[in-house]
Amino acid sequence: MLQPAAACSLTMKISKIEIIGLTVVAAIILVSITSFADVEMPRFARHYIQAHHTDFDYTYNGSLLLVEGVTCFQGTGASMNPTMFAGNMHCYIPYRNQTLAEGNIIQYHSGDSIRSHRIIAIYGNELYVAGDNNNYDEKINKSAVQGILAVTLYS
Repeated sequence: MLQPAAACSLTMKISKIEIIGLTVVAAIILVSITSFADVEMPRFARHYIQAHHTDFDYTYNGSLLLVEGVTCFQGTGASMNPTMFAGNMHCYIPYRNQTLAEGNIIQYHSGDSIRSHRIIAIYGNELYVAGDNNNYDEKINKSAVQGILAVTLYS
């Protein structure tokens, strides 16, 4: 059985080895990044954007979950597959100039239609949005945003 002093000494040695290993990994990553500095990167890498958390009010009434202040719509189309599917109910909190973030799924006006897509980039009042299943993006103004996705009910 190890004495407490020996165990503490062993822990220190492991920590130093881990730090050296992390330093080597960081150096390799740095070299990799700098060696690709001249490579043209795609405009957006939307497949790496994480969904952003959206706060909303809710209460429980027995076994019933009551989501307050949201408007729900039944989804159509396949542009947001595999995140959202046609037939699912999508509930949005109204957009009232809250902070928007990359990853938010928003509902917005586009011409004569209302769409739901993910924000992939924000530049001032301009948003670039795209369906998770689309190979193109669309530029909209923040004034077109109607709501921010709070809940999806999968059917």
